[in-house]
Amino acid sequence: MIVKIIREVDALFELTTLDRSDFNQLPPESECRYEVLTSSNGLSAMCGSAHFPSQCEWINEEGGGFWCGVILEGAVAIEIGDSEANYLKENECFIWAEENSLPMKHIIPEAQRLSTIFIRVPHELAQNCDFPEHLYRPTNTDVKNSHGILNFYKSVTSGKVLSTANEITTCDYEGPFRAFYLHAKYLEFLVELRKQLVGENTGEQSIENRRISYAERLLKARNILIDEIQTPPTLEELADRVAMCKSALTAGFRNSFGLSVTEFSQERRLTFAYNQLKNNRMNVSQAAYSVGYSRAYFSTLFRQRYGVSPSDVFKTPVLELIN
Repeated sequence: MIVKIIREVDALFELTTLDRSDFNQLPPESECRYEVLTSSNGLSAMCGSAHFPSQCEWINEEGGGFWCGVILEGAVAIEIGDSEANYLKENECFIWAEENSLPMKHIIPEAQRLSTIFIRVPHELAQNCDFPEHLYRPTNTDVKNSHGILNFYKSVTSGKVLSTANEITTCDYEGPFRAFYLHAKYLEFLVELRKQLVGENTGEQSIENRRISYAERLLKARNILIDEIQTPPTLEELADRVAMCKSALTAGFRNSFGLSVTEFSQERRLTFAYNQLKNNRMNVSQAAYSVGYSRAYFSTLFRQRYGVSPSDVFKTPVLELIN
């Protein structure tokens, strides 16, 4: 009797496995495997991981409902339109509500394995979910949000949400009961995330009270260094502009992007100068001054980075360099 019930319920779900060939928007050198569960009411969930051998980014359409999930391993930055990037790292969960489908840029900051769980509740179904009203409302896409993605919240994941996520990733059931079990666990995941969202978990701070701040400041610091490549701010100036102390900025920046503030700025400046020399747009002195270095110091840093002098690159713009 139980087996018969499970088989009848199984008809309500579809469980499929996706690999790299199913994700055309991903970089060609990446590898991935995700298991996707879809139900007859439109709810969908996916669990799996992807391996990225280097820093990369891609864009695909997301939206049309209520999204939530957790980063189990790795990190990713998310951008929509002109909004600042929102950075998600290991053991952080998120929620995002949007009525319309929008192009979303995903940024992988470095070579890594990214393991995630995502759940999408369609727009019609999401309106009937008992989430705080201010977190799910139609948005005006003409309004630019300068403080991150509108209706996007994140938080450190609670123990109960992580426990449920672990039960999903370690599920060893096969056959019809697997979809039945996973559907139940995904619903449990939603329930536990809602508890955290509204602060019902004892001792847990609600997501809505932990609006993105620390990660936004680190992304803002990174964007400043990219935009002001010719006259980058000092560490003290950068810390002041993103409202962080120097020690927190230094530690957080290296942890998030794999380089110190100075190393990141230097790499960007040298890369810019190299491209100017390679394409004969500037001579050595011009390239050095364009990124705020004296010619002598620039030449020293350039040789350390590329193994040749800047004049070699300028004279032979087609020179292939081995990093």
